[in-house]
Amino acid sequence: MDGPDYIRTMQTDATSPLQFLTVFLLAFAVVAILIGVTIIFNTFALTVARRRRESGLLRAIGAERRQVLGGVVTEAVFVGTIATLAGLVLGVAGVGALRWVVGLTGVSLLTGPSIVSPISLAIAATVGIGATILSAWIPARRAAATPPIEALRESAAEPRVVSPVRTASGLVLAAAAIAGGALAVVLSSPVWLALAAAIVPALVLCGPAIVTATARWSSPAARRAAGVSGTIAARNLAGSPRRSASTALVLMLGTAMVTIFAIFASSLTSGIGTDVREGLQADLVVTSATPDFPTIDPTLAGRIAALPDVDEVTALTIAEGIVAGTAEAVGGIDPTALPTMVDLDPIAGDLADLSSGGVAVVGDDPARLGETLEIEFERSTIEAPIVAVVARSTGGFEAPAYFVDAATLDTAVGRLLDALVFVDLADGAAADAEDDVRALVRDAPGAFLETRAEHIADSGSEIAAFGNFIDGMLILASFIALLGVANTTALAINERSGEIGLLRAVGASRREVRRIVRLEVALLSLVAASIGIAVAAGLGWALIDVTGGTEIPSVVMPWPRLAVTLVVAVAAGVAAAAWPAFRVSRRPCSSWCAATADARVPAPGPGGRRPRRSHRSRCARRRSGGVDRRAGQRSGRRGRTAAPRHRSRGRGRSAARRRRTVRSGHRRDDRCAGRRHPGMDLQPGRAATAARPGAVPSREP
Repeated sequence: MDGPDYIRTMQTDATSPLQFLTVFLLAFAVVAILIGVTIIFNTFALTVARRRRESGLLRAIGAERRQVLGGVVTEAVFVGTIATLAGLVLGVAGVGALRWVVGLTGVSLLTGPSIVSPISLAIAATVGIGATILSAWIPARRAAATPPIEALRESAAEPRVVSPVRTASGLVLAAAAIAGGALAVVLSSPVWLALAAAIVPALVLCGPAIVTATARWSSPAARRAAGVSGTIAARNLAGSPRRSASTALVLMLGTAMVTIFAIFASSLTSGIGTDVREGLQADLVVTSATPDFPTIDPTLAGRIAALPDVDEVTALTIAEGIVAGTAEAVGGIDPTALPTMVDLDPIAGDLADLSSGGVAVVGDDPARLGETLEIEFERSTIEAPIVAVVARSTGGFEAPAYFVDAATLDTAVGRLLDALVFVDLADGAAADAEDDVRALVRDAPGAFLETRAEHIADSGSEIAAFGNFIDGMLILASFIALLGVANTTALAINERSGEIGLLRAVGASRREVRRIVRLEVALLSLVAASIGIAVAAGLGWALIDVTGGTEIPSVVMPWPRLAVTLVVAVAAGVAAAAWPAFRVSRRPCSSWCAATADARVPAPGPGGRRPRRSHRSRCARRRSGGVDRRAGQRSGRRGRTAAPRHRSRGRGRSAARRRRTVRSGHRRDDRCAGRRHPGMDLQPGRAATAARPGAVPSREP
């Protein structure tokens, strides 16, 4: 590698000293975009479905398919452009706030000036507008392809049968994703992680089948736990598998994003903290001014060694080299002195062989012993066999991934400043021995003395700073997920206004309606969060294992945090559905009847005449005057209680007698409905339940 290539590689490494952090931030951005695309798709899909009759009417009066399609896409272009411009303005304005928040965490990642690149703005605008158009294309195409007669029908329910081709395609993609993740771990190649990303479209394709299976398996348990409400909630999931799957996908992606960052934070803090806590054995440690750049005078170690009561002193020198096209930290050590100060936990080989020109590798693969490794520096190249494999490094974010003899490193790059100096005091040393070392270090610029306990605590504070940064990302990820769940749930509940109105019309109370919605969302959230955590656990393990490097030597699963994530996800889903369910349950039955009459006008008969109203509807309207006469129900006019039309005959009667009159009116309506629809229990305050054909309707109070 020539000089310019070496400089470019080192500059690239300098801009991203923690490659694994860059990978996870990129993964965060990708998942956030996926959640945004899913929210936009669900919004347009539900909006276009609500305007199904409007699209059918346009087609019936002569509009072509491309006109209907163009109308929806044009709407998406306008919405996407306005939202993208607003997002760009907020994003640029929020850079200062982001720098301030990151500064509070104690992480010095944003030290330079803010740079607003036109290319970045163009990419963001393209992604925003393009994602909106792409998300609206499928619902628009589906609406344009629907025949006008079918669009004008009363029922626009989606098919309950899930296509086996769709499910099989999803299973194939899931198998490919699992194979890609396994190959990435086995071969230690991040290229195969792209194949593991196929798990997202696999979940999209298998979502309806998962929802249907969940509804079938959970129906008995839901019935035992919540009675008829639980049965209705479980069957509602199976009745609209695509809609339920689209709602679950948002929560699934959000939970997966939170889980990946939780695993990342746990593995990071555990990996770096373990190296320092378990590996450090020296009594004193001389550190540089910054953990990223060595600043210790090379002669300081010799002067400390000359002090009385000092048993042994060894220095660690770090240089940046390129191994297999990647910039790595290479440490120069004394192979006989350092193992007494820092336990590197050798797995294979002998560190003493470094003095003969060998290389030690930090890792867990003893099979690499004996391989020839090439390390490129700016002016020279080292080719040496791997003589030792160690499990630990010296700790810290810039810990070396490779070790060579200090003399070998000095020959390759020249004498460098020391990064760390380890000091071991003699047994029975005088009490002022540490003070003598501290006096020498105080006179050396760029050097600071710490005891073993202080060095472990200092490393812990550095880890805690990054932990705070990751917690901030977790909060942002949780906010994005909750926003998506709230939006999708509200749209789905509003789309089901006819179903909820039917439940209210046949006797379900407001509390029962809210309970059914909560149970349905709780079941859906439980399944979505469980799948999201399971998928993210596997994907996060593969990401950390492949890209973690020496900073994250092993994957640590935070099981308590994952359990909390599951509980919070279910609670968040139920909370997101609380307000929409409350709104729809508060609407009076008269508005449901009016909305149903407007949205479901019966088609003309063969002679051009519309069918007459049923005996039950005429009977109910004569008695109630078109309003809900359920006790305690408020009408839409000044909050007064709805009263029967013959109220003038009982103007002086007491409230108790009026309530009895209302209840008797309900019983007459139920008897009328029972004659027209035998087998249906329509008593007020109870959900309708189907009975055997010809059975006598229940008359329980």
